[in-house]
Amino acid sequence: MTQLYSTMDSLNSTLPTKQDDSVQLPPTTPDKYGSIAKFAKWMDDYYIDPLLSLLPGGIGDAVSQVLTLPILYVAIFKVRSASLALAILYNSLRDFLIGLIPVLGDAFDFFNKSYKKNWQLLSGFIRNDEAVVANVKSNAKKSLLLIALLIFLIVLTVNLLGLAWSWFFGLFDSQS
Repeated sequence: MTQLYSTMDSLNSTLPTKQDDSVQLPPTTPDKYGSIAKFAKWMDDYYIDPLLSLLPGGIGDAVSQVLTLPILYVAIFKVRSASLALAILYNSLRDFLIGLIPVLGDAFDFFNKSYKKNWQLLSGFIRNDEAVVANVKSNAKKSLLLIALLIFLIVLTVNLLGLAWSWFFGLFDSQS
């Protein structure tokens, strides 16, 4: 019995005690999740996500959202948590909506670290961090409502940007 307690103590001492802004792979996380941590680090620390958002017409923002799918896949099929999937989807859609705003959204993308946020949520579930799990689960209904609102706002924004684009280029049409 004493050996069991000492083993548990040694395991607990290797777990991180606080989450900081850097992307760290928890020591108890299997290697297969290490690629997600590295990916999140590349997207946010090396500014791949904000650089993608500079592609015109929201194409870069859309590509960035597609690149979120592996994190969402792990949340749904490996961790099997609907509340975690909702939280990750909310972060991603929020990043997408803000990124659609010309110039301001691109600037915001350099400061909003959605991949880090999603990795911290995912790693919290993998490590069974009670604070992260409780927070995500308590906000699941709110996340669902906000996702519906974000989808509505994204559709509205895309339509408004399309109208503005058509109007702007309509100014240059030659009227015969």
